[in-house]
Amino acid sequence: MQSPKPSIKDDISNSVGLILGNLATGLFALYLIFVLSDIFPIRLLDPLWMITLAGSLCNTSSIALSGLGLVHLASALNPSSLPLYSRRIFCSRFAAWAALGFLMLLPLIGYANWKGIRNIEAANKANIAAINRKANELKTQIMQASTQRDLQERMAKFQGPTLPNEVLALPLEQLKKQSLASVRASENAFENKTAGPFSDEYLPIYKQSLRAAALGLVAALSFAAGAWNPKTNTTALNSITSLFTISPSKSSSILSLLVGKLQALKQSNVNDKVQSERLSLFRTRQQNSENAKKVREREIKLNLEKQRRLAAAWEKKRLQAERQAKKRRER
Repeated sequence: MQSPKPSIKDDISNSVGLILGNLATGLFALYLIFVLSDIFPIRLLDPLWMITLAGSLCNTSSIALSGLGLVHLASALNPSSLPLYSRRIFCSRFAAWAALGFLMLLPLIGYANWKGIRNIEAANKANIAAINRKANELKTQIMQASTQRDLQERMAKFQGPTLPNEVLALPLEQLKKQSLASVRASENAFENKTAGPFSDEYLPIYKQSLRAAALGLVAALSFAAGAWNPKTNTTALNSITSLFTISPSKSSSILSLLVGKLQALKQSNVNDKVQSERLSLFRTRQQNSENAKKVREREIKLNLEKQRRLAAAWEKKRLQAERQAKKRRER
């Protein structure tokens, strides 16, 4: 028997599947070109390059996701094509690793953000130190000026506040005070501009970092949704979410387990309370026994002391009686 000829509908599906597969390959190539053109030249220790890498991978991730979707669609339209099926499996495995890679971009973005802020702070400190040295030099030149014309020449030479000829008619001390105030104002303005971490110099880093982090998280979830496992016919995202899904039987078993744990904890508390009461009663009895023993010992000591005193009194009386008897015999 002759095998049945494929219908026109099957021919269209097969041809569309091949076209979509080729389009997916083109999208993957475009994604690779965009990323490589952004990250070259490579500067591994530069925080700006790290943020640029993360931004390039995340900003153009929709191209790679579109290619991944076309691969799945092409394989579904032409299920009999072994090359498309193999490409689908390969792209699914790559999508799983891509999801993990986009998650790893989050700590990289955090480190690059921290490193970039540290570099800006170091540059700001160096600029402030240079401005302070320049201001101190200008203040010294202002104080050393002997005349209005000398002050004007010194300010022009050391790039200080400009003194037009009209103000030279003012007293020298007044000109010095105005010049010093102008230098201090410029110095304070520069320090206030670069003092805090929320100045304009930090905003580009914050903006790029937040954008790249948000896009990286969404891209990781999207690639996980496209990482298809042919053995289980599920995606990596479904496998992850199933770990946090609780069925009714599991929920009842978990509830009974929690109730058992609570009852065991309650019984343990009761046993601890009873044991504590027994221990307290034992300590009380032991304390009473020790107190009674001390009382008996005190009474024994008092009796011995009383007997000793009585014996001493009798001995004294006996000695007195002997002395009196001896005196009578001598008479």
